[in-house]
Amino acid sequence: MAVYGDGECLDGPEGCTGETFARSTLSGSGDAYYRCDGHYDAYVERVQPRMDDIRRRYPVTAPADFDPTYAGERWDEDDW
Repeated sequence: MAVYGDGECLDGPEGCTGETFARSTLSGSGDAYYRCDGHYDAYVERVQPRMDDIRRRYPVTAPADFDPTYAGERWDEDDW
């Protein structure tokens, strides 16, 4: 979890609009990058649909019918 950049917009200076400050990534990593309002809005528009798709495919909680043995994630003594 860190803040990257020198205080200038990561995607600028061309096309910068609004205030520039460190903004968190949409991935939830805790990292932050300096972006102006305009470039951050463009970043969200570009990346948010992908993040939503990833979270839909890989939920935090496993589905009720998930069996970890199908994925090789659990070993019993019988398997040795």
